[in-house]
Amino acid sequence: MNVKPDRAPAGPPLPLRSTSGRGPGDPAPRRPRSNDNDEYFDQDEDERETAGRFKSLIALAVLAVLVIGAVVLVDRLRDVSRLQDCLMTRATNCNDLVEAPKPAGVR
Repeated sequence: MNVKPDRAPAGPPLPLRSTSGRGPGDPAPRRPRSNDNDEYFDQDEDERETAGRFKSLIALAVLAVLVIGAVVLVDRLRDVSRLQDCLMTRATNCNDLVEAPKPAGVR
């Protein structure tokens, strides 16, 4: 006989539970009550139209920010490319392509 001492002796079997999570004495799940005020929770045509306009305005604002950012990025890349082209020709007068930062008080 080969008995392992670290295991506890078998006890009574555990009761089985259904897959719905309810036991034999649990009440049936509650269903949502029908309410006469349900019509107030539905959106009418004006509310849907207003929500649609608001979403369209947000999308337009995001698109405008992306376009402005793209224009600024292309301008910066064009300036850097022009400077690199000048430096690759080993020119010594590329200073006119590089704009030095101006002091705050000088115009």
